[in-house]
Amino acid sequence: MGQTTDWVPIYRTGDWAGKRRITPEELKLIAAGYNPAEHEAPVVIGHPGDDAPSYAWVEELKAEGDTLLGRYRDVEPNFAQMVNDRRFPKRSAAFYPEALSPTGELYLRHVGYLGAVPPAVKGLPDHTFLSGNEPIVYEFAGEELDRAKEKENKTDPTEKHQGAETPPEQGGIMDDLQKQKELLAAEETARKDAEKKLADVKKDAEEAKKKLEAKEAELENIASERRKDEHTRFVEYLCKEGKLTPAHKKAGVVEFMEALDRDEALTFAEGEGKVSRLDWFKKFLGALPVQVEFREKAPQSTDGGLPEAADDSVRNAELNVKVKAEIEKNPELSYTEALKRVKNKK
Repeated sequence: MGQTTDWVPIYRTGDWAGKRRITPEELKLIAAGYNPAEHEAPVVIGHPGDDAPSYAWVEELKAEGDTLLGRYRDVEPNFAQMVNDRRFPKRSAAFYPEALSPTGELYLRHVGYLGAVPPAVKGLPDHTFLSGNEPIVYEFAGEELDRAKEKENKTDPTEKHQGAETPPEQGGIMDDLQKQKELLAAEETARKDAEKKLADVKKDAEEAKKKLEAKEAELENIASERRKDEHTRFVEYLCKEGKLTPAHKKAGVVEFMEALDRDEALTFAEGEGKVSRLDWFKKFLGALPVQVEFREKAPQSTDGGLPEAADDSVRNAELNVKVKAEIEKNPELSYTEALKRVKNKK
């Protein structure tokens, strides 16, 4: 239908809980500064976002005492019928603050028609859209309407609307509301799906991390066993050569070598390069003198000299000096091994 020819009260001054008080003087400034060409306030259901449909437009405003009134144009017929049927008996005005207003004063943003939710501004009269030239009827509810409204709010909505049928003329508005509901439901489903996918990704990443840590631990155990085997064979060799005794091995020489840091390089003596603690310790053990002779000794001669069964070459003092020199160069060699090496050099 076209514009109405009468005025609709949309706001009244007063002290409203949690709301800024608008004075009658400000109402006059709001009415005087309203310019539909700059921003034409829509008539909507509730207080929706900027993308909700409009069911009429506020063509002009005027202030009368403590009340702000608006004149509508292009009222949607189904919406007008719902207001006439008291589906939306109350209304509430929303304003742009001065900082966002095109005029620097409060500016009407929209007029929202309310159903079950009471408006912040109480006392505005109900109104209906009437056809023809009949005047708009103002219904001041008073205390009786307040009590009826309170009883209505306490009523179970499922009981209040049980058996009610939607009139055909409300189809357009109800379709819009249904589309918005379906859109919100789709967004909620998408959000839950995204959260589930994110949770699955986190779970997979955590499992992969645990597998990697388990593999690293397995490789470290293998490397540790190999190092321990290497140290054990080295210590057993020194025991065989008599530089260490079984008691040393039992005391924990192998375990001590395991505890040494293989990577940290240190300088232990002036003029020497940096070596690891483990390498230095192995070199130290290898340089120890023979503490126990496990090889069978030849019988001594009766005159206190070299053994009777000793090789004649050993009796040569010059050869003996060479053997000792070879041992000094290679402390890990036994006397027999050094002797063989000297003989092989000839």
